[in-house]
Amino acid sequence: MLSAFENQLRIQIKKFISDMNAIEKANHKFHPTPLSSSFIDGCISSGVCSTGGGAIYNLSRVQCVGAVDAGDSLFAIKKAVFEEKSLSFKELIREFRFHRE
Repeated sequence: MLSAFENQLRIQIKKFISDMNAIEKANHKFHPTPLSSSFIDGCISSGVCSTGGGAIYNLSRVQCVGAVDAGDSLFAIKKAVFEEKSLSFKELIREFRFHRE
């Protein structure tokens, strides 16, 4: 189960990086931020907007707030399905599908 999660995580991270690069290029082209960039270290001295890479530190990326939820979920599955055996894997899948509909 963990190896399947790790494989999917690698795939999703590659997609995420590709998507973020495309978004940053589009933001630079269509949504420059000259006013806010004037308050960010490096933009004035480089003459480049923060969306174009002018900032010394780029802190505008998406935050990984879901990592803790994923870890908690995997721990709960490990405990309930594999250790305590209070829930079968089939029951888990059935509940997951029920709550998504």
